[in-house]
Amino acid sequence: MQRLITIYFSDHVLQKHYGYAVDDSKIRLIGIYAIGIKMTFLDYPIGSKVNLPDYIVKSMSIISLNNVENNMCFWACLALMKGARKDRYTKLMKQLFSENYNCYNNNYSGFYYMNKLDEVEKRTDYAINIVNFQENGEIQYIGKSDYNDIKTPQYLNLYQNHFSYITNFYKLGKIFTCSKCRYKARKPNEINKHMCIKETVDYLEKYSTLWEKSRNTVVELNDYYEFDVDFKYDYIVTYDLEAIQLKTNIETESGKLKFVTRHVPVSCSVASNIPGYEEAICIISENPEELCRNIVEYFDKLQKAASYLMFDKYKEMLPQLNKKDGNKLENYICSLPTVSFNSSFYDVGLLNNNGLMHEIYKRHQKPFIIKDGNRYKVIKTKQFIFLDQMSYLAAGTSLSSFIKAYDQERCTAVRLSGQGMNRSMKQASGSSWVSGPARHYLVINQ
Repeated sequence: MQRLITIYFSDHVLQKHYGYAVDDSKIRLIGIYAIGIKMTFLDYPIGSKVNLPDYIVKSMSIISLNNVENNMCFWACLALMKGARKDRYTKLMKQLFSENYNCYNNNYSGFYYMNKLDEVEKRTDYAINIVNFQENGEIQYIGKSDYNDIKTPQYLNLYQNHFSYITNFYKLGKIFTCSKCRYKARKPNEINKHMCIKETVDYLEKYSTLWEKSRNTVVELNDYYEFDVDFKYDYIVTYDLEAIQLKTNIETESGKLKFVTRHVPVSCSVASNIPGYEEAICIISENPEELCRNIVEYFDKLQKAASYLMFDKYKEMLPQLNKKDGNKLENYICSLPTVSFNSSFYDVGLLNNNGLMHEIYKRHQKPFIIKDGNRYKVIKTKQFIFLDQMSYLAAGTSLSSFIKAYDQERCTAVRLSGQGMNRSMKQASGSSWVSGPARHYLVINQ
């Protein structure tokens, strides 16, 4: 190491490679007089006897396993998941170890969870999450399972080089934190839905340039390849949510703010002009997360039908494009416009609290998002583009005035009366209030 530092960090090398970065001629790079190197081991075996702190050993929601033999704390945790008692898990632990490695090793170094955990999860009925429980009650996620939606979530506490089994995850922590982006949540379900995205970095252009609006993809290709094809996207989907207002009693951490009610989505009306799906439907569910999942799955069906018809529309144009332009046109064809009225303020935010972004990131890891505070103005993925009709209207336009202006021969307004649904919602929820008059107006451009 000393020899490498001498070679690569000599004054001559530094001046040659980094001297050009100094713009001011009065400043000259002389050398580096100290250097610190931080090494992070990403793949190392977990399993050793460590002195666990009292807040872990004495916790009523953690089985510490501080006396487990032969560095087999992970397999002891797996045995406890399968129902073994905390004082009689050794036999099942050895059995699970032998089934995995086809032998028993008295010199076992530990479990390589970075490479082996996914293989173990595929053979079990559990989604294994690895967290770090801290003395102040904060729980930091180290590894989040990809199977939380389809398998029973289980949680292991990692302290230094030792796994402990968490028996009651919901009662253990006060706040839950993502280790990658430091996102914090009050409930485990919220952190399970959270998907880390790389934060954007602000930068300033060296020279100012004029902004030009990008042209429509099909119009641009028509001019370049001398085609004459209609550029309009022929199909559109509209939706509207209905919610009930339930009583609650949630205080913020500071104790200065208390929420006494919350909005819970109960139904969604969806209409489109896609052939075969022209009849408006109403999706209802008592579970808000299930409702969100059903809505997006129905959008999947509409997107497949619309993209099939749009591919047929541009079938003569696609074969004559190069690969880059062909991909650009395919992205345009596959992105179905999904529009709602005032969705950035209410509908998308309501769905986002119940798993919308989780469903979006499952389908596209890097969606294009435009936000204004907490409002999602645009969400564009490979399959959808969620738009708010309010972004294209004059300020202060209400839904009733919008329908009145466009409910003429050019448009058809689909009015779903919700009076009967309104009464049933009140009886089912015990609430005396339902968002709006429970009537959905969906305007579809013919």
